[in-house]
Amino acid sequence: MTVATSPLAPSPTIQPAPPTPAPASTTSSASISFAADREQINAGECTTIRWDVQRVQGVWFNDKGMAGQASEQVCPTQTQTYKLKIQKGDGTLEERTITIQVSGTAPPVANPLPASDTNYGTLGVIAADTHRPPEGNPDLNLSLLGYEANGVAAAYKDYGPADDPLAPQFKGLFTDHRQPGFTTAFVNNGWNWDNNSRTPPSLGKFEATVIGVAVTPGESLFTPGSGRPIGNGYSALVLYADNNQITLKYTPEDSIARGYTMFIEGINVNPQLLAVYQSTNGAGRSSLPALRAGQLLGTAAGGEIRLAIRDNATFMDPRSQNDWWR
Repeated sequence: MTVATSPLAPSPTIQPAPPTPAPASTTSSASISFAADREQINAGECTTIRWDVQRVQGVWFNDKGMAGQASEQVCPTQTQTYKLKIQKGDGTLEERTITIQVSGTAPPVANPLPASDTNYGTLGVIAADTHRPPEGNPDLNLSLLGYEANGVAAAYKDYGPADDPLAPQFKGLFTDHRQPGFTTAFVNNGWNWDNNSRTPPSLGKFEATVIGVAVTPGESLFTPGSGRPIGNGYSALVLYADNNQITLKYTPEDSIARGYTMFIEGINVNPQLLAVYQSTNGAGRSSLPALRAGQLLGTAAGGEIRLAIRDNATFMDPRSQNDWWR
């Protein structure tokens, strides 16, 4: 007997379930760029490390708080590794490193003049167009003008290439020509010349015009040089000095109207230098103390000095790395 059979029905095709979509991120991921212009240099040379970090909570270069987009010029004398630490939006930390390879041996660096070099000279000056006593002149006496902390970052700033390669450099204050850490940023007050009183800071080109700098109490501070001597081998005049501050001028003029004027507070001015200033000031200011690059100014009064610089009377940003800290 023949049994008729029906063909088996085909098994149903099982379709895989679509993947479960990942939940949408509630925050954008961090963007991190960290690189050096040159990772191999010869001893005595420098290179610039740059970073651009976005959508993060904090950025530290070698444990120093920095802006998210900035750069740092480094001049290692031997192979050295630099680190960038980032705190992301979720609070986690990430670290990037760059190693700068250094070949050869650096040439010897000229030291500042010995600290015992307190043979201060004088230089005839171009007279000022004002007869206001210097201690009562806020253009010369930074403590009289005053300034206020405004909460901006006490960190080096990158404004692009230096405007003037011959400008004086704050690093010349220190025996080791270092880039120190900053403490607090400030902005200078204004001045009412009619009633000789301070006015509140006004919004200018720069958000910081005075910077606090960490130093070792008692360390010697020296005269920063510039690429433009003012005569007889001198680099700067002393426009004003008292027991706790000094004002240097990088032209032979008894005025801040033209050229660079550097202000240093928190310094015990060398007594011999202060005596020369007081003598020339009392004699009518036809001449003023003149300083050679590297000549002793005094010593740090405490753990911080405060610095400012004006160019053609305009307060500049002393945090600008390429202008004042090369």
